[in-house]
Amino acid sequence: MIKIKLRANEFFYFTAYFLLCFSAIVYTDSYLSGLFPSGTNSALRYASLLLFLLSLLQNKWRPLEFILWGLIGAAVISAAVLSDRSMLVIYIMAIISGRNIEFEKIKKFVISANIICTLTVLISCFLGLIPNQIYTHVNTDSFTQANSLGFKYYSNLSTIAFLVSTLILSLKNRKFRRWPCILVLLIINFVIYIFATTRLTFILFLFEVVLVVLISKYNVFKIRNNRFWRTIATVAFPFFAGICLWVSYTFSYEVDWMRALNSLLNGRLRFNRQGIFEYGLTPLGQKIEMVGGTDVANSRKQLTYFYIDSGYIYTLLAYGVIVFALLIIGYSLIFRSAVIKGDMGLFVCCSLICIHALINNIFINIALNPFLILVPSILTERSFRKNYLSSKGRRSKRMKLQWNLKKANTDNRYY
Repeated sequence: MIKIKLRANEFFYFTAYFLLCFSAIVYTDSYLSGLFPSGTNSALRYASLLLFLLSLLQNKWRPLEFILWGLIGAAVISAAVLSDRSMLVIYIMAIISGRNIEFEKIKKFVISANIICTLTVLISCFLGLIPNQIYTHVNTDSFTQANSLGFKYYSNLSTIAFLVSTLILSLKNRKFRRWPCILVLLIINFVIYIFATTRLTFILFLFEVVLVVLISKYNVFKIRNNRFWRTIATVAFPFFAGICLWVSYTFSYEVDWMRALNSLLNGRLRFNRQGIFEYGLTPLGQKIEMVGGTDVANSRKQLTYFYIDSGYIYTLLAYGVIVFALLIIGYSLIFRSAVIKGDMGLFVCCSLICIHALINNIFINIALNPFLILVPSILTERSFRKNYLSSKGRRSKRMKLQWNLKKANTDNRYY
């Protein structure tokens, strides 16, 4: 059982966060939206934004911090207006206002809120209040059926389960990385895979379990302030983003390995390329008209299907180059900080998000993925110098100490 003790000044923040999760999972991603009065989602979002703002007003700011986050906030709000994605405004408010709240508490709260919201949808579906939309995948010699279980698309549930499992495995308490907990999470994700046929997400979760076992149980990777892993953490997100952009831009059915990879990724490369050439790059984003599986299920023609699943490509096209660059820098700082601190749970999470963003757009979905909330604390003056620059500082201190000891030993020979 996850226990959360709240201080009075955290009440606004976590209330706003629950409304955000409820809006994202129960209203936006499920068929329960049809049972609520019109305007409910707008009311949830405005209330969440107001409460985040009240939480933000209780924080104290240094002048440079205020200017920095003011500029970042202006860029994100501009991207929200141009891309017609109002949730970006709430996301940036959640990130900024969470700077003085312990991140472990935030993770526990997100886990609890997401489980409550998900169970609300599943129970409503089992009671017959909302439909279980069935999607049929026709293969060469067979077909498979994917169940949405009350959600608007069959992959919604598997994505939520994957991210909640990732958060649970990243908690500081080691009991969440013991075999009983790992087996329970494995069974839950496997059952969801059977119903939803989300192969890629389940494979990625299996990879996560292997990483957790190797690191937590057998200590195979010693990452704490290791120079090699610091380098990997610094370049991982830019590297994967660059590879994703290059492969998508140069994709061609005439290249065998690209055609095979596109088939493995269920056509993602094709739609990535279509998006790049149809919309192009802008500094602060643009509105992208997409037709997803839910639209096709609701009578839109299959030939009109166009959906960019990749978090890297969608963020770059929809939110613009500036916001995309800020996200890559933010995740790189978090990843590097995980290595310098030796935080195995955060290291695994960053690794998974880096890979998962290739196939799914959870790059900047604070309701499910709260890790960007770490950025303000990393960028605070003392924390930033300690965590980001400590590699050089500790090395220089160690070298100075070794030189002093060597000098002392040399001097002792003359006595």
